[in-house]
Formats: sequence, structure tokens, C-alpha cells
Amino acid sequence: MIERIEEVTQAVLRRTYLVKAAILKPARDCKHSASIARCFNGLPVPLFGPEHEDQDIIGFHWRHYHLDWRFAPTQAFSAARSLYWDEQPGIEKAMVLTEEDIIRIEEVEMQMRRHATAFPIKKGNWPERLEAAYLHRKLKPGMVCPHKGARLSSCKVENGCVTCPLHGLRWDTTTGSLSPVYPTPTP
Repeated sequence: MIERIEEVTQAVLRRTYLVKAAILKPARDCKHSASIARCFNGLPVPLFGPEHEDQDIIGFHWRHYHLDWRFAPTQAFSAARSLYWDEQPGIEKAMVLTEEDIIRIEEVEMQMRRHATAFPIKKGNWPERLEAAYLHRKLKPGMVCPHKGARLSSCKVENGCVTCPLHGLRWDTTTGSLSPVYPTPTP
């Protein structure tokens, strides 16, 4: 039986999982996600975490999903990286899907092709504000990020920490405490 990625405690490369995926409208019909639609060229787009908005700290008020790049086909991953690589390495992680560009969401069998990479997105000062807001919070039971409720148990643990692929919060898996990446801003 194939496991759902949300129920896995440590995902394994090249193993097949049931993954939540979006079926997108054709690129020409997408309002906000045309570049993603072109990268995936009709293939299901793997999703990570719940649909949410980020008005509170990040200032992004559209409801959206984040992509789960661990399951993206190589050609889609390469195409996405090439779109913005000159601007900022790793910025493909900032690519999100808005609900109006999605035809439907379904579970799809997908092979894990890569571990999630580090979270290098640094546009504005929202990462520091986000860390400051969650500095005294803890991971929820089941390794759930307290920010937007993403289940992190299938993510790779490095140096005792797991990084949330949604917004880059890094958590100590032993204590459940935030392990800040940025210096704490002074008021």
C-alpha cells in the first residue's frame, strides 16, 4: 500500500507516495500561476501544506498553496529554477498557486525526487518579523509548524532541525523550539 506523504515520519528518496496535487488551468488561462503552469506543462503540481494567506506578517493576502518541490518532475524543477535563478538562487520556492488557477486538487502517486533544499528566500524583512513572532512558540504534536499548520514529519532533519518549506521557520526537533536563522530585530 502506498503511504500518504502527510503520514510519513521520514520520506525516502525514489519512493512513491500519495501526494496532494493541483491540476491547473492552461497557462494562457491562469491569472497568477501561468509560469508554474508552463513549467509543469499539464502535469499535476505537487502541493505542500494547507491552503492559506499570509497577510499577517508577510503581507500576501491571496489564498494560495505552496509547491512541494521534492516531488516535481526534473524538467519542471529545472524550468522553474531557470525562470528566476539569475535574480536569486532558490526563488522557485516563492512560486505559489492561487485558487483561481486550479481546476481541482487530487491525490496522485508521485516519486520523491529530491530532498527539500535550504530556504534562501530573503525579500524584504518579513523573515525576521516572522521569526520574532514565533520565537517563543513550539512545534505542535506530530511536528506541525505553528505558523500555518504544515506537517513537517516527512521533511529532512538536518543538524537536529527541520525547516518548514512554506516560510522557512527552522525548528529544533528535540526541544520543539524555534532555531532562528536571522538576528532578532530590536524594537
